[in-house]
Amino acid sequence: MEGELATTAALFDKSSSYNNVVSTLGYAGFFFIWNFCHDSMTNAQNAFVGVFLGFSLLVFISWTLLISVVTAQMVRWRAAVLEVDHGSRQELLEAVNEVNLRVKSRELELSKYWLPVFCVSVGTALAAGIFLLALLFSQMTGLDLSGVICYIPPQ
Repeated sequence: MEGELATTAALFDKSSSYNNVVSTLGYAGFFFIWNFCHDSMTNAQNAFVGVFLGFSLLVFISWTLLISVVTAQMVRWRAAVLEVDHGSRQELLEAVNEVNLRVKSRELELSKYWLPVFCVSVGTALAAGIFLLALLFSQMTGLDLSGVICYIPPQ
């Protein structure tokens, strides 16, 4: 059982690390491209990218902080069980099982919100990123995509 828990924890850590690296590099890349293109963008285009990337970051950071708080709460629950003298090994195991059920229940509750949070965070970042890549492509090739990327009415 302990081996299985250790394997699951290791997989989660690797998955979490991968997620953090991809997220960090993704946001850094989008902000780099935006920095490169922003002088040639209209105010409306800059606002679009700023709002979408900003909202994506807000959702991502809020979710990450929530998970950190909940994880700390679960650690406190487990620590509280170990701080109490349970009298017998059986009572300790029952208390640990009860805490594990609370933890699993909380994880299940949070997992219901993961997909919508993920979709909003990734969707808004990708919308801004695709927009920025199209602008970058336009600048690099000299193609005028202003009517395709963002309609700018004649003045």
